[in-house]
Amino acid sequence: MKRLGPPMNKLKEEYVSGLSAIATSETALSTVIPRLLALGVTRRALVRWGVEAGHTEKHVRSVLSRILCAAGHRRRKPGAGRRVSQDALALLALARSQYAGRAPRLLLAAYRIAKNQEALENARAVAA
Repeated sequence: MKRLGPPMNKLKEEYVSGLSAIATSETALSTVIPRLLALGVTRRALVRWGVEAGHTEKHVRSVLSRILCAAGHRRRKPGAGRRVSQDALALLALARSQYAGRAPRLLLAAYRIAKNQEALENARAVAA
């Protein structure tokens, strides 16, 4: 990154001091961080600055993520993650049609029972 100019130095100071008192300064950070990004500061640089100021990387990343998501700057695309199994959707629809509001609780109970039964079967297979 290029040398920091006066406006960016001031924003960097606001950013680093805001990380320290996150409870009171999250609103201040929510204005500073987008301005730094608009000036070309990368997310990686923001994390580095926070770590250099004595904060843990996990804390800095968490604060950045929370503020940027609230501002509409998601890192992942909406819908990123595991695909939903069509079989699972069919099972859910069947449970909802039969048990309505109790379906989630009953499905969770069925999942736990199935996991326990599978563990017992595996233990028997190993013992045999």
